[in-house]
Amino acid sequence: MVRCQRSILPANGLDIEMIAALIDWFYSPQGLPLLIGLVALLESLLLVGLLVPGVALIASLSWLAGQQQLALPVLLGWGFVGAVLGDGISYWLGRHWAGSIASLALFRRHPRWLADGHRFFARYGGLSVLVGRFVGPVRPFIPFIAGSMAMPPLRFMLVNILSALLWAPAYLLPGYWLGEQSQQLQPYWNGPLQLLGALLLLMLLWHSLHLQLQPQRWLARQLGWLPEPRGSWLLLATALTLLTLLCLIRLLVGVPDSEQLWHQQLQQWPHWLKPAAVAITQLGDKVLLLGLSFGLVALLAWRGLWRHGLVFISLLFALVAFNSGLKWLYALPRPPLGTSLYDSWSFPSGHASAAAGFFAMLAVLLVRGWPDRLRRRLYTLTLLPVTLVPLSRVLLDLHWPLDALAGALEGIVAALCWRLWLDHRPLPLDSRLRRQIGCGVAVGTGLYLLACTSGALQFYQLSG
Repeated sequence: MVRCQRSILPANGLDIEMIAALIDWFYSPQGLPLLIGLVALLESLLLVGLLVPGVALIASLSWLAGQQQLALPVLLGWGFVGAVLGDGISYWLGRHWAGSIASLALFRRHPRWLADGHRFFARYGGLSVLVGRFVGPVRPFIPFIAGSMAMPPLRFMLVNILSALLWAPAYLLPGYWLGEQSQQLQPYWNGPLQLLGALLLLMLLWHSLHLQLQPQRWLARQLGWLPEPRGSWLLLATALTLLTLLCLIRLLVGVPDSEQLWHQQLQQWPHWLKPAAVAITQLGDKVLLLGLSFGLVALLAWRGLWRHGLVFISLLFALVAFNSGLKWLYALPRPPLGTSLYDSWSFPSGHASAAAGFFAMLAVLLVRGWPDRLRRRLYTLTLLPVTLVPLSRVLLDLHWPLDALAGALEGIVAALCWRLWLDHRPLPLDSRLRRQIGCGVAVGTGLYLLACTSGALQFYQLSG
C-alpha cells in the first residue's frame, strides 16, 4: 500500500492499518453484502433517507457484487433484511415518538415533508407502505406516518415484508446482472464500455439534478433555508465535503488496496486508446489553459469588463496555488510511470484541477442570461472535459484514481466560487462576445493539440 512520505499524524494517532483493512473489508466478498444491507436500512429511515443517495449506492454496490460473482441469495437476503429493518424502525418512531419528532424545528421549517406523506398515506391507505417504498420523495416518511396513524403492527409488518421482497430483486438484480456480464465481455472492450456507461450515467444524473434545482421544483423547495442562489451553495457545500473526505482518506490511509486494484484494472485498456488519452490529458496542460485565460482576460478588458477578467484569472491562480500546497503537504508518490516522468507529487492531480476549473468557469461565464434548458445542456457537455481529463491521468498511469477525483473537485469549487461572484456582479455578455470567446477557445485549443500531440506521445512513452 502506497503511503505519504511526510508524516502528518502524531505517533500515538489512529491505527492507520486498521482503517485501511476496514476499507478493504467493505470491498471484499464478506463486506459488500453487509454494506448493501446497511444502505437499504439507511435509505428507509426517517430523514436519513433524504440524505442517502440509496438508488445510486445500491446500483453501484450490486454492480461490484456482480463483478465478483458473489452469491446472489446472500445479497438479496441482506438487502431484504436492511429494507425491513429500516421501515420497521421508522414505523416504531412514528408509533411512539410522532408528537415529539413532528414538533422538531426542522419539521416546523419544512411542513411539506410530513404533509406530502400524509396525503400519500390518505390516498393509498395501508397499501402506501408497499407503493411508497418505490417512490423516492416520500419513502423515508411513509413508515413513520403509518406508525403515527396507528396502523396495526401485524398488518404493517406483513406489507413491509411483502414490499421488501419485491424491492430487493427490483433494485439489486439489474446492477448485479450488469456487473456479472461485464466479466464475460472481451477484456479488449470491457473497460471502455464500463467507463462509457459510467460517464453517460453521470451526465444523466447531473442533468436531472440541475433540473431539480430550478425554482418550484421539489428539491429547490426543500433548500429554502439556504441563501440565494441555493443551487450553487448546495453544490459548493457538497464539493467541499467530498474534497475534505478525500483529504482525510489520504491522511489516514494513503492509497488503499482497493484503489490500487481499480488502478490496475484501468491499466488493462487496449493500447490503441492510449493516444486518445494523451490528446485529452493535454486539455489540462497549464501552458494551454493559462494562454487561453490571458486571451479571455484581454478580450474582456477590451470590452470594458476588466474586473471580471481579473477575478477569473485570480481564481485560476488561486486554484493552482492551492493544488500545489496540497501536493507539498501530502507528498504522495505517483504510480510507477508518473514517478519516472515527473518530479512532483501525486495528490491531487494538477491537470485535473486546472481543466475542471477552467472549463467549468468558462461554461458559467457563457451561460449567463441563457434559458434554463440551454444552460443545462452546456453544463452537461462541460462534464466531458471535467471528467475525461482526470480519467486520462489515471489511464496513463500518472495519478491514483482519488488523486484525479480530488483535482476535479478543486476545479469545481473554483467554478462555483466564480458563479457566486457573478451572481453579485452581473456580467453584460452579448451574443457577439460569446461567439468570440467560444471561437477563441476552440481555435486556441485545436492549434495547441496539433502542435504538441506528437511531442506528448513521446513524453508519455507511447511512440518512439
